[in-house]
Amino acid sequence: MSEDLVKALAVTAALTGTDLTEIQLEAMVRELAAYPADAVFSALRRCSREVKYRLTLADVIQRIDDGYPSPEEAWSLVPKSEWESAALCPPMLTALAEISGWMDDDLTGARIAFMRRYRELVEAARSNGTLPVWTASLGFDSKGRDAAKQEAQERNARIYGAQHYPPVPKPEPLPELPRGGDAVSGAIGHVMTCADRAEGKAQVARLREAMRQRRR
Repeated sequence: MSEDLVKALAVTAALTGTDLTEIQLEAMVRELAAYPADAVFSALRRCSREVKYRLTLADVIQRIDDGYPSPEEAWSLVPKSEWESAALCPPMLTALAEISGWMDDDLTGARIAFMRRYRELVEAARSNGTLPVWTASLGFDSKGRDAAKQEAQERNARIYGAQHYPPVPKPEPLPELPRGGDAVSGAIGHVMTCADRAEGKAQVARLREAMRQRRR
């Protein structure tokens, strides 16, 4: 990719009236090589049309489709109940786990909190040069499971190539997560039993009763 990327960068720099030194060009190539080739070339084409000033590395990176959906799209993709299946990337899984306790009572608040947290996680991943690995989160309803698996495979193939993407962890049913940060972090990674759910609901009831007592 490097030779083609050098040529594409040189053309884009010329079209935007930018003079790049050899050191600057090498540095940009080194940074951009971590992203999918097709996404980088597409971003450079956009830069040649859109950038009206000196071309920077940030201009290119901002236009790279690196496989992370926008916060709005991410929210539309996440399952809204334990019955639904969906293809998710790590920031979506983490953000969903942190706001899962709000889903039943305050969907609007859950959406706002999810999007804020997801945006933070994606920004951190991008700053580290980490690309998403999509997995299928399987709900209790068997309908939609195959579609979720297929979507995860297709998204990974677009990012890493049809034969060259990291192994996807074995999908598991989406757990019903209790409220509370500690409880959420402890529940991730396994499916809750009926006893776990009963205990979680009891904890929530005790917490609500304690809060009512304090307000008196």
